[in-house]
Amino acid sequence: MAKKLRPIPMKPDLLRLNGISEQQITEHFEILYKGYVSKVNEISEKLPEADWDEANPTYSEIRELKLEETFARNGVVLHELYFLNLEANGRPDRSLMDAITRSFTSYKAWDSHFRATGLAARGGLY
Repeated sequence: MAKKLRPIPMKPDLLRLNGISEQQITEHFEILYKGYVSKVNEISEKLPEADWDEANPTYSEIRELKLEETFARNGVVLHELYFLNLEANGRPDRSLMDAITRSFTSYKAWDSHFRATGLAARGGLY
């Protein structure tokens, strides 16, 4: 059996951010993020029992489990990055700011692109 994932601890400072409510952070952490962690663990328990000889690209238990494992792991990773990068001042650290400036010429230009991408997305962003 695969090693169980454990959620990262939530930093208490996240509940005091400007512009993001305590309710939003709590729901993202307790419901969405922990839900993804739980699903990865659930899928990891089911994979060893699945019939690997029946795998095929149209429909098989392996295909569905691996597809949903990818989705759930992506949810875990993206939420961890989200929580680890939220800061009370709302600005990227120097190394990220340098990368943003190289790619978008300014933080303002990046912010504009980032917001437009979020608005244009359907459903989940990943």
